[in-house]
Amino acid sequence: MIPPQRIPKITASLLAAMLAGAIATVLLPQWVITYFGLIPAKVLQNSYLWQVVTYIFLHGSLAHLMLNMFAIYMLCPSLENLWGERKFLIYFLICGMGAALLTIAMGPGSAMPTIGASGARILVTLLNALKTRGLKRGAAAICIGGGEALALGVELL
Repeated sequence: MIPPQRIPKITASLLAAMLAGAIATVLLPQWVITYFGLIPAKVLQNSYLWQVVTYIFLHGSLAHLMLNMFAIYMLCPSLENLWGERKFLIYFLICGMGAALLTIAMGPGSAMPTIGASGARILVTLLNALKTRGLKRGAAAICIGGGEALALGVELL
């Protein structure tokens, strides 16, 4: 895959938000993870609904951050250029929120935080692979943590 010559606006904004999340996590780790990481029990019992989005922009290590940022840098520009900013942003957020909802469904009472853009990144990777190969159907596996995993099938319309 060839790196993009110009990073589109939404892709650049996602990368910047992840970098900001990393800085915040270093400065105030416990507070940031508690209020912005995805904690299923807090979402369901305390209505911390923002966590289904904010957890995407936090990462547990430099390697985790770099892997997700690299994949987003390499894969998202082509989809954003193909679909446009609005459609791409909606797709990316739905992928991340979908992974959050699966995490909540697998452990609704869990107080263990989940962080990272891996769920969204895996679905963006799948879609990019389908697009570049001219395929209409594909599958991806998402590890939710704690040994749980989910296989997803995607069919392009």
